[in-house]
Amino acid sequence: MNAIRKYLKRLPILFGVLLLNGLLIALLAIPPVQPAQAAPKKTKTPTRTPTPVSTSTPTPLAATPTPAGPICWSMVPAPDVPGYGAALRAIAGSSDNDLWAVGWFLENNSRHNLALHWNGSAWERVPVPDVAIGGVNGLYGVAAIAPNDVWAVGYAVGPSYQTVTLHWNGSAWQVVPSPNLTTPGSYNALNAVVAISSNDVWAVGGAPVDLGVYGRALLMHWDGSAWQLFPEPPEVINWYTTSRFGVAARASNDVWAVGEFSAWHWDGSTWSVPGGFSGQDLLGASSNVGTLWSAGTSGGYPTTHSYIHAFPNAQFFDGTSWQTTSPVREPGVDFGFDSIKVLSPSNVWAVGRAGKFVLTERWDGSQWTRVEAANGNPSPPADQAFGNRLYAVNGTSTGLWAVGSFDDAAGVERILIERYTCK
Repeated sequence: MNAIRKYLKRLPILFGVLLLNGLLIALLAIPPVQPAQAAPKKTKTPTRTPTPVSTSTPTPLAATPTPAGPICWSMVPAPDVPGYGAALRAIAGSSDNDLWAVGWFLENNSRHNLALHWNGSAWERVPVPDVAIGGVNGLYGVAAIAPNDVWAVGYAVGPSYQTVTLHWNGSAWQVVPSPNLTTPGSYNALNAVVAISSNDVWAVGGAPVDLGVYGRALLMHWDGSAWQLFPEPPEVINWYTTSRFGVAARASNDVWAVGEFSAWHWDGSTWSVPGGFSGQDLLGASSNVGTLWSAGTSGGYPTTHSYIHAFPNAQFFDGTSWQTTSPVREPGVDFGFDSIKVLSPSNVWAVGRAGKFVLTERWDGSQWTRVEAANGNPSPPADQAFGNRLYAVNGTSTGLWAVGSFDDAAGVERILIERYTCK
């Protein structure tokens, strides 16, 4: 049984491998909507070395060591979820008493979409449809406009990869048709969504954020009646990977989509790649009151003499250029941010992992400080692959939340929900 569970937990990766070899399609004898293909051969790559982006030399931004004090992030009970494994990948809400968290769970040899709702006093599971019946389903982004106007996005594999967009109308989740890329190297997975208004929503993706593979970018817009695909910026046409993992919007003509080594900008008519941006694996973006941040992971690659551990990356756009900051890190420990939330210019939160434990840090306008958080498994064994991790942070200054997952003592992935309680 443990072997089966471990297999299903990595089911998306196995599907990807089968698709690449063409075996799954042959076995099922179902014509693919969009075969997952290997990324095209690299003919031209973007500049791979991050460079300073400021036109002037900014004062170094300091990081403080981990403070001794209370655990400000406390675990909140999650509702029962059937099956043998689950994770939450995104959270959003229209108010402190109306929040949605989305992800997936494993049951009956399949992976299913998962949606939880916070009503102000407790989390409850709400039925949400699958797209690939008996296959792989998962939700990775959510955006709330009003209690009766919420979007969730992700992907389904059954047998080929296809985009998934779901809409909550106040009483039920419904599948909304969404387009797919047909170009080589396309995985058709949506990783994030942002809503400016009911008729102005952007969803971005490409390769699935949890597979670590290369793919072509997805840039998709909802105009109030249908989803429409937009082309990549022309200057990235020969890049071997362009997948987008995070999206943020400051206005209808000021939208940013981030991914590996680059941030793209929508000016109301076209997507472009502005210069002066540094960063490596950028997984999240957030904006508020004109403030724009991106976050992710840097490092984590071998050198000729030693192994450089991954460390968190966070930077903000000052209106002219991107300014790099220095999140807290520990030598010899793999760190990384998966999500960032801007509450104000002096109140920014980022979450992710620190080794096998959760990571939460706060920017106060001048420096990052590590803030203690609870772990679902405070003593993960050395041979456990994942441990604890927070995938998303969202909310307000009076109701801040983070969600993710942890591996229990048996190695089964479980839901992790935390709420910020310190004042």
